[in-house]
Amino acid sequence: MHHLQPHRARFTQGSTGAWPHRVHAHASCGAAPVGRRAHTAPALGLLPPPGLPSVYGAPSGAACLAAAPQQGAATTAPSPLVTPYGWADGDVLRLVLADGRTVYAEVLASRPAARTNPPPRQTPRIAAGTGGGASTQSVQLLCQGGRYTVRPHSTASDVVAAATTAAAGAGGDLLPAEQVADGPALVLEAAGGALPPGDPLRAMLESPPKRHAAALRAWGPLTARLMRPPTQPPQRPAAMPPQEQQQQQQQQPQPGEPGSLDGALVVSFHRTAWLGELRRQAAVEPGTWCVGSGPSDPPASDDARALFTAGELACLLEGRRGVVLLQLHVGWDAHDRVPPYGPYKPLSLRLLREALERPDIVSYCSSAPVPGAAGAAAAAGNPAYGLTMVLCADKEPYRSWGAHVASFGCQAALEAQSPYYKLLIGRILGYRPDNIAHYIQEKHGRAPSGEVVAAVEQQLLRLSSKRPTLPWNASSRGGGGGGRKKAK
Repeated sequence: MHHLQPHRARFTQGSTGAWPHRVHAHASCGAAPVGRRAHTAPALGLLPPPGLPSVYGAPSGAACLAAAPQQGAATTAPSPLVTPYGWADGDVLRLVLADGRTVYAEVLASRPAARTNPPPRQTPRIAAGTGGGASTQSVQLLCQGGRYTVRPHSTASDVVAAATTAAAGAGGDLLPAEQVADGPALVLEAAGGALPPGDPLRAMLESPPKRHAAALRAWGPLTARLMRPPTQPPQRPAAMPPQEQQQQQQQQPQPGEPGSLDGALVVSFHRTAWLGELRRQAAVEPGTWCVGSGPSDPPASDDARALFTAGELACLLEGRRGVVLLQLHVGWDAHDRVPPYGPYKPLSLRLLREALERPDIVSYCSSAPVPGAAGAAAAAGNPAYGLTMVLCADKEPYRSWGAHVASFGCQAALEAQSPYYKLLIGRILGYRPDNIAHYIQEKHGRAPSGEVVAAVEQQLLRLSSKRPTLPWNASSRGGGGGGRKKAK
């Protein structure tokens, strides 16, 4: 009926998501996977939260606590444990590496302690060359599926000078001087995988709760990369002359495994977001993650793209989205060639844990059909090729809608080639009809026809007679949950 082809979104330097620059999420059917997440272009206007330094020692406001919750906002735990670098649990950092790369990391604090006072106006410094002490070991950075500790290395200017010399000799790109903050460079040291032993999500993978059993059982065999420590860099020859050893230590080490940041030098960090503020925005200003991109929206910033998956999950938790697609595994390309997605993006795993523990959220397993497969194999799909978890509110119409997009193998990281499926998935994900129409016109040269619009509306009515209402959890907050209808 509607012939679809996989479409791999273009990724540019500095981007952190597997979607195109502008839009979007729509799905797959039949013989080919589809589906892509729509997003609005504006960056997060409320980030970073007040008082949190955006670069070394440069506070962004007067107070470090999140803004006072507004009416309807969910209560979130205070941000724990301010580190010697001014970091707190749930912060999102943009890290500039000595080789010119930019990556995004989430701060993990191991000793919860309520942050009740603003951090110092000047971010404390640690002398170059010191081990950092126990306080620097109290936090880890979660970045692209691995956990890392940090230690000071030397001044950023020294590191960049060494890296620039090395890059020039190798014919590589140089790091612009204006990106470098004047402060101690940090070295990332591998500490473990994103899901260490004892992690609640790891326990759920071993014994899945019934309402998420299908997706978690499919994902379990594909999580090895998230459970093992990032590979250590290769050992350097012991006979290397002392002068050459010193030069090597000042240069950016080459990871032993693609995607590993073990040994990477961080020459500056910028705080771009905090979990508490993201949750507040999802509760009271969710449009960034809910309505899709319009014709007048500028392209999204890299900072906004890095947080888009977390924003969608936060909106689901706050009742502002009824259905969310979460890409759990990409198997159609080598891992190191795929931009960070789903569990490899900041804040996504901790928000996924919360969603899986909620009694009012269910999920469906959406396995990507493998191109060229036929018969039962094509219908069943193969999670090793592509796996998306369809998370949805445990009420109508969201249950039936979620089950339907999973039934044809919709993938969050692939884009539909049919106007019908673009419109259908866009409607199920809650995007504004005019934004969906704009996207279809942008991709196909014209807006969806009346026939396509009518077919989508008929399909939605066949799936459920209930009208979508947001926030979907308003009745449960007031004490009623509504009846449960078996998903089709």
